[in-house]
Amino acid sequence: MNIPIRKIINIFLLLLFAICAGLIIKWSSVPFITEALACEIFRKPENIDEVLLGIVTGYSTGYVIYVLTVLLPDYIQSKPMKKQCAIELREIYSKSVGTLLLMYKSVLTEKEWENIDAVDDLDALNSAFFEKIKKFDMYADAYTLYHFKDGKPIMWYDYWEKLADYIQNDIVQIFLRYHAYLDDDMTKTIVNTKNNRFLGMMTGNTIGVEQIIEGEDGYKYFDAVSVSGYFNGTHRAAPIFMDEKNLKQLKGYIDLLGEMRKIVYSMNKKEKQRPAYYLEHLQEKKIGKCASAIATVGCNKK
Repeated sequence: MNIPIRKIINIFLLLLFAICAGLIIKWSSVPFITEALACEIFRKPENIDEVLLGIVTGYSTGYVIYVLTVLLPDYIQSKPMKKQCAIELREIYSKSVGTLLLMYKSVLTEKEWENIDAVDDLDALNSAFFEKIKKFDMYADAYTLYHFKDGKPIMWYDYWEKLADYIQNDIVQIFLRYHAYLDDDMTKTIVNTKNNRFLGMMTGNTIGVEQIIEGEDGYKYFDAVSVSGYFNGTHRAAPIFMDEKNLKQLKGYIDLLGEMRKIVYSMNKKEKQRPAYYLEHLQEKKIGKCASAIATVGCNKK
């Protein structure tokens, strides 16, 4: 189990304070203290080192001030801030999981979708999901109320670039607003979201995304291209998740969503009462479209 470094430091400082407090009591000349603790371990020595006494007293005073001015206000202020941060992380989690489940429904027949057996939205994104999503067609019309962009239907590659760009920008703002109040787990999750390779693959903007892409002419280029830019500039690209590297990045993002869910649940117990929110709604025939984005590998776009 990994213990946050901040917690280790605070425990160490507390132990030092306990030792110093014990020495101050041992060296005390206050009558009621000496009478109450009249035992061998607290017997006052005849000679007390004045320098050591000053260090012990100074540290004890400093620690009390630290608790009153730093630890206590931080504890009081950080709890509501962490809760608000978790609420905003929940929006990213919900948008992501909801979209992934819409994609899942779009590559299944109605009968296959009815047979989905999961009690949790995220748990539905399992090995069966990864197998089926390989056939997902980025050229298909996205399931969105905003059907058109510049007079043309919004395709899934446009939709995902817009969503990923929103997530990357929003996660930066979340960090800037709450970073002073976050614990190590929340900070790690936020940083990992900003640098996530799947989101970077969608937007062409992140650390760690391979900057080499093969064009239709067979040449490879050192360009960071968004999913929209790539699919717009390609005659008919193969399904994006047929590539194992891309599928691995999707798996990594879903794992990250699992970490995000832990944070949301830890800060708001009520969220655990609705684990299959999207699955329940997607059972309706008029939410999402079955078999609407199944790619035919090797076909040409006309």
